[in-house]
Amino acid sequence: MSNYRDEIAAEIIARIEAGTAPWMMPWDAGTIGTGPFNPITNKAYRGINDLWLGLQGRADPRWMTYKQAAGIEAQVRKGEKSATIEYWQWTDRVAMTDQDGKPVLDDEGKQRFYNVQLERPRVFYAKVFNAEQIDGLAPFVAPPAPPEPERHALAEKLLAESGVPVLHDQNNRAFYRIASDEIHLPPRNFFRSAEAYYETALHELGHATGHQSRLKREFGPRGGEVYAREELRAEIASYMLARDMGISFDPSNHAAYVESWLKALQDDKNEIFRAARDAEIIKTWVMEPERRPELERSATPQAVTSEQVIPEREEKAMAAEPTPRTYIAVPYDEKNEAKAAGAKWDRGAKSWYVPEGTDPAAFSKWATAAKAPAPELSPVEEFAQALKTHGLIVKGDPVMDGQWHRCPVEGDKAKQLSGSYIGYLDGRPSGNITNYRAGGTTKWVAAGVSLTDAERAHIQAEAANVRAAREAERLAAAEKAARNAYGVWQNLPGEANPENSPYLAAKGVKGHGVKVNGEGHMIIPCRDAAGRLWNIQTVTPENKLFLRDSRKEGTFHVLEVTGKGTLDALLPLKQGVIIIAEGYATAATIFEETGRPVISAFDSSNLKAVAEAVRTKFPDRPILIAGDNDHANVHGNVGMVKAEEAAKAVGGKMVAPSFTAEEKAQKLTDFNDLHQSRGAGWVRRAIEGALSKAQGQERGIA
Repeated sequence: MSNYRDEIAAEIIARIEAGTAPWMMPWDAGTIGTGPFNPITNKAYRGINDLWLGLQGRADPRWMTYKQAAGIEAQVRKGEKSATIEYWQWTDRVAMTDQDGKPVLDDEGKQRFYNVQLERPRVFYAKVFNAEQIDGLAPFVAPPAPPEPERHALAEKLLAESGVPVLHDQNNRAFYRIASDEIHLPPRNFFRSAEAYYETALHELGHATGHQSRLKREFGPRGGEVYAREELRAEIASYMLARDMGISFDPSNHAAYVESWLKALQDDKNEIFRAARDAEIIKTWVMEPERRPELERSATPQAVTSEQVIPEREEKAMAAEPTPRTYIAVPYDEKNEAKAAGAKWDRGAKSWYVPEGTDPAAFSKWATAAKAPAPELSPVEEFAQALKTHGLIVKGDPVMDGQWHRCPVEGDKAKQLSGSYIGYLDGRPSGNITNYRAGGTTKWVAAGVSLTDAERAHIQAEAANVRAAREAERLAAAEKAARNAYGVWQNLPGEANPENSPYLAAKGVKGHGVKVNGEGHMIIPCRDAAGRLWNIQTVTPENKLFLRDSRKEGTFHVLEVTGKGTLDALLPLKQGVIIIAEGYATAATIFEETGRPVISAFDSSNLKAVAEAVRTKFPDRPILIAGDNDHANVHGNVGMVKAEEAAKAVGGKMVAPSFTAEEKAQKLTDFNDLHQSRGAGWVRRAIEGALSKAQGQERGIA
């Protein structure tokens, strides 16, 4: 039936062009239905039949022939159109005869048969109808998706049983390397979710099945037709695996191969049939380990050359390397011209920039390399001299962007930053210079005339480029620190508890999702709202230390009953207050006293950023900020001020411990101090009292 194959190939080509082929549609974990199957034989349709029936747009996965429906007293409705499926017969049933050619009968006098292997399969076709087209059938009840822990455990089991090493040594790439027979992935915490990790790992395992020791598929040079064919097989197999395992599926990496797929299918209508067959075999190899020897024996060996490579994925769930913007010097009277050319305005930098992916040649007249005419001493040079006069040490030109910048001063030791400056270019250039060693702040105003529009635009663009480059360097350093943090965290020997952590023993609290290093120092993971590990805090008896060049802002540690330490662990708790405190000991005290989830933001300066991250994740959950009472701080009660700011930013409430004069004299400041001073119950009453008071003002906070 050549028309049958033509019809399927044409339909799938159209679906690929429209982006609606089954393996091009994403879904979340546990939301995809059961694959097409025959309820009479209880067998799943495989290969091209799986894809073809999946394209019919039916919600019910049950398919059967007219005769099969009639056999269970069901009736195909008049006028319903069937779908054609193809199946192959590789064996034939032959009647047994004796030496004289007479039939061989069994004990009941019936003809005996035996099966023979055919050199070429016989192809048969059948017309099947969906259960939605048949009267007399009970409604289909889909089996419940397995719980997330079971899905993840199965994925781990399949990866482990594959025998393919999985190395977590990449930043934002995931690939299978055929030469070493290894899967290379970023660390697990680089992915947006565990589901994204397993989807990617299983996709690469699909490629690994093509190794010459397994299913012996051909891999070609990157960008070639063979390369695209392999990716088509892996994508279809990933779709089938994700559907059958109930994990999420994100085909966002297929776009680069669409044109190659279309060409291959248009040149050879049978390619989709071969791809579906191979994808089915890949899925079977991955999910049914007991069948691997059989599948590997039947695979046809193919030559492997040094040019053959495996398609690589740049996983969108992972953090991408930062790309600094290119700023240009556009005078005010030329802004419309620059805008028409495609330039964009950066409000923060107060400068125009070239959008990513745009040809910079169109903006060459405003490139910062071509400096506008400047006076004998530019405002930047004049400001630099003033900074030097006041003892500040600034590498390169000072950044005059209306923001404070820290720098060392003469007499500073390594890493000390005892100087600070801020510069403005609006109107007549000016600024402020602070040397904390000398004391006091000096106001500076440029001696020259006001800048022209061209001069100001040039300086602003240069400053924006410098700031963008510095930000890119900062982000790159933070990424490196995150990788270091992950390595340290993964290799720590065990969980922290009062027996192995002097800090926990001294504070009288337990370990909740924290670890201990070989020196007995407690290690706290610092994760963001997506659960990615960015940093670790090492708590010693004397200090609380973060990794160098690491990210702290907006990271936190969640203390909750599962011990996962992430915001996702709070998702099952659809109601109830979320408490945010500063340090771990305070958070642990509140958690142990109240049983409510508590988030440690590490210090007061991070409370607002953490509260905003929590509010984004949980827009409807009440938030209570448990601040410190820094009553003895000469710079003001920073703990309570920052807690109030954080609470106000997210529409939450704030509570801080109250102390007696005697306790204040002992310099007690936080809820852990309150607990140690007065014993059990005081912290719980303080927190619950704050919640009750808040309930009276705004119902539902607890």
